[in-house]
Amino acid sequence: PPRPTDAMRLPLTALAPVLAAPLAAQTADDWRTDVGPPQNWVVGDSQGFVYSIDLGYNVSRLAPDGSVLWTRRHDVGASNNHERAHQCVVDSEDNVIVTGYSEDTGEYLTVKWDAAGNKQWVHLYREGLADEAFKIGIDAQDNVYVSGHSYNGATFNRDLLTISLDPQGQLRWAKRLDVGGTERPTGMQVHPDGRVGIGGVAGGSTVLAVSYDGSVW
Repeated sequence: PPRPTDAMRLPLTALAPVLAAPLAAQTADDWRTDVGPPQNWVVGDSQGFVYSIDLGYNVSRLAPDGSVLWTRRHDVGASNNHERAHQCVVDSEDNVIVTGYSEDTGEYLTVKWDAAGNKQWVHLYREGLADEAFKIGIDAQDNVYVSGHSYNGATFNRDLLTISLDPQGQLRWAKRLDVGGTERPTGMQVHPDGRVGIGGVAGGSTVLAVSYDGSVW
C-alpha cells in the first residue's frame, strides 16, 4: 500500500487558485476572497472551481475568478455552531464531501454536497463516548474513507477509528485500533483501488503507520 502522507495539508492564505484545476487555465493574476472565518482546508475540482471549509462547518464554492457562488453549513440537532469540520475531498463528479464531528453528539459527521450546493447525504458515526474525525480520502469508485479517534471508556484513551462509506453515504466497514495510549491520524493516503494507508501518532510520541486492513506496518 502507498505510504501515508499529509502533503495536501497547506496553510490557508491565498492558495485556492494554486489548487484549482486545470492548472494550465490559471493566469499570472492572483486573487484573494474572504468567505468568513479563517479557512482550514481548500480543494480544487476538475473544472477549476474551489471548495473552502472552515472549522465551523461552513462550506463555500468559489469560481475560478474567486467569486463566491454559494455557502452552506450543516447543524446537528437544535444547537447551532457546535459542528467542527477538519477536511474535505472532491469526487469524480465534483461533489464535495466534508468530515469532522459534532460536539453535541460526539459523532463523526460527514456531509456531501453537489456542485450546486444541494445536500446529498449526512452520515453520523460513533463507537465511543466522543469520536472526532480528522482525515478524509476517496478512491476511484468514489468510496469515502474517514479516519479519526474514538474515546475508549475502558482505557480512558482514544483509539484510531477508520470507516469507509459508499458513494451514497452508507457504511461499508469500520476498523478500530488500539496500540496503547491515545492514537491520532495525521495523514491518510487512499489508492485508486481502495487500499488506504494512515499515518499518525500513538501515546503522544510513537509514530504509527497502519494499512487499510488495520494491521500495523
